[in-house]
Amino acid sequence: MYRDALLLLFAVAAAVLTWYEAQRMREYVIRRCTLICEGAGLQLLDESVALAALNLKRDNRGRLRLHRRYQFEVSETGADRLRGWIALTGLAIEHVYIEGTDGATILGEDGRHLLQ
Repeated sequence: MYRDALLLLFAVAAAVLTWYEAQRMREYVIRRCTLICEGAGLQLLDESVALAALNLKRDNRGRLRLHRRYQFEVSETGADRLRGWIALTGLAIEHVYIEGTDGATILGEDGRHLLQ
């Protein structure tokens, strides 16, 4: 009986910690995307940020990290909605993709155009 209760307690604690970490990471992504979009003259639509993919990937030091890809929406004029993606391994941003009205644009972490 005590063992079952203890297992249930650990399962609930693991679920709460997983949920908390997911919310903390989403807030981090919102802050980073907001800065990137401001640098590119775009407005991030906050409620549009959502986790699209989650898997394991090695970072540039060879350590296994969580690789996350979030999708979001931005606006150039306030009347349009453009889709974007941000990929992170751990806390390091790998790339940001925002589709433009004139074609896809790849943005770096600081919002500079890397490729058009």
